[in-house]
Amino acid sequence: MMAIGPKLKWIKSQLEDKIYLISFFIISILLAYLVLKNFNQNILINTILISSALYLFFITLRDFFVKKYKNISQNIAHFGFSLLILSILFNNIFASEIITNLKVGETFENSKTKIVFESVNQKKEKNYNAIIANFSISNLNGDEDRFSPELRIYNQPVIATSEADIKTTLMSDKFIVINLVQNQDFFNVRYQVKPFMLWIWLSVILISFGGIVSFLQKRS
Repeated sequence: MMAIGPKLKWIKSQLEDKIYLISFFIISILLAYLVLKNFNQNILINTILISSALYLFFITLRDFFVKKYKNISQNIAHFGFSLLILSILFNNIFASEIITNLKVGETFENSKTKIVFESVNQKKEKNYNAIIANFSISNLNGDEDRFSPELRIYNQPVIATSEADIKTTLMSDKFIVINLVQNQDFFNVRYQVKPFMLWIWLSVILISFGGIVSFLQKRS
């Protein structure tokens, strides 16, 4: 509705430029289907959701170049909304999680990720003691990240909390958290990769910015 609604004429309700609207619709469906098929995801529901968001994305992107500053606030907000939906969908579809128990010096490895539990350090602060675990994590491309999550034991009241170590990039957030396994030398390790997290925040900023631009235009 965001993509087609602004193209409708009042009363007559006739769509202008039907060819490009239909073309973008077909392209959006094909792209969504190809992406999901390549990653072996649920085709039917996700194709509908992703193709709808892509459709709004393409239509709004075209309006930026064709209509220039006409309805600029609407275009910014719609572009941000399409980016928000795409980011949330891709985050949900392509997110990954590894949960395992490791001792110091042990390694977990699957077809995509290798986790090496290198060492443990201790740190004493004013109101808590911390156990710091050091990990080396690499992927299929050979890219390696180093993480140092903490397990903090506070003095008053006596309570243990897990402090995740997070690495944020343009395309994904990676974070790892640890917990002690009771009466054992193992640590419970949880490693997650959440793609497009930064884009979710950027899209919210765009939506807000579109609202601010609209407000300022009406005031002037």
